[in-house]
Amino acid sequence: MPVMAIYQSDDVSADDYAAFRAKLPLTAAPRGALFHAHAVRGAGFITVEVWEDRRSLQGFLDDILAPAVRRMGLPLILPDILEVDDLIVTEGVHSREIPYGEMRQFA
Repeated sequence: MPVMAIYQSDDVSADDYAAFRAKLPLTAAPRGALFHAHAVRGAGFITVEVWEDRRSLQGFLDDILAPAVRRMGLPLILPDILEVDDLIVTEGVHSREIPYGEMRQFA
């Protein structure tokens, strides 16, 4: 069952996030990732992701995210995890190929 991961923090700046993304450049979405959106909110951030299942999300957290955050000395923000009841993907998403990580160019 798909799950939504919601990360929120008032203590991680936009600069911290940019530095993190620079040190963890993902040229393709991690296995099991369906959706990723990140926004600055005040002095912090909110990120929402949708994953194919909990196992895929947990693998990303354990194998990629947590080690990268530790290497940078940043706090590990664990997400709230919710089961997805409804997921609608518009046709426009499928008609364009945007490599993971390039979405920030639209900001």
